Amino acid sequence: MEEEKRKRLSIGATNKRKGSDAERYYADLFRELGFTHCITARLGSRIHDNAGIDLINIPYNIQIKGGKHKNLSPGKILLNMYS
Repeated sequence: MEEEKRKRLSIGATNKRKGSDAERYYADLFRELGFTHCITARLGSRIHDNAGIDLINIPYNIQIKGGKHKNLSPGKILLNMYS
């Protein structure tokens, strides 16, 4: 039982790291494309981060997914994002 709990925590930590790495990668990419003030919402705005927006200071609301997701529903994600 305890080993199963540790495994789930480890998977969650791995997914968190993958997501954070993907956000930083795309923030760098947008800065290279000329959006010089693009940063991750975790760094810049707790309100945006809580709204499911991952990159800010660009003219779009972007949410990054850093891996393969089973049963991913883009429509549900868009409905969960709010201004």
